[in-house]
Amino acid sequence: MNVRCEIWLKQYLDSHEDRDSAVFVTEQDPHQVSIAQMRYIIKRISHRAGINKDIHPHQLRHSYATHLSNNGAYLDVIQSLLGHK
Repeated sequence: MNVRCEIWLKQYLDSHEDRDSAVFVTEQDPHQVSIAQMRYIIKRISHRAGINKDIHPHQLRHSYATHLSNNGAYLDVIQSLLGHK
């Protein structure tokens, strides 16, 4: 995550008025986006981008970790960002 992304994400999290801790929310109850909704959104985005294979949320998580590692991030930082202890 670059500095600009971190600033915008922090600003969003500080400014949202609900008490939901989720980053991805909907206007309907429950407000958190479900895993099924995330799969659907990712599938639509990948098709629009011309990607002709199934993309799953876990693949994005894995790609994120790989990108961080390939760009010199320390393993303990990557683990922390992914929620590992």
